[in-house]
Amino acid sequence: LSITAVGGTVTKIPDKAAYTLGERVSLKAVAEPGYEFISWSGALSEKMNPAVITMHSNNSITANFIAGPAANGSVFDGTICEK
Repeated sequence: LSITAVGGTVTKIPDKAAYTLGERVSLKAVAEPGYEFISWSGALSEKMNPAVITMHSNNSITANFIAGPAANGSVFDGTICEK
């Protein structure tokens, strides 16, 4: 199972190097500050987070994040202040 994530990380449960055929793996995307998770792509194409995939082959999955308002400025009391 190969995971790509830019703007966050992905937690796998169980977290191990190799999975058996038919094994279910839970994936949870965690956004870095200033980003938000929007979807999965690759072998898993959905917007649910966390998501579960059943291993039928060697899968490649990308966690897609977008920059939120805090990525371009700081948020204080709901007000965006430009850098």
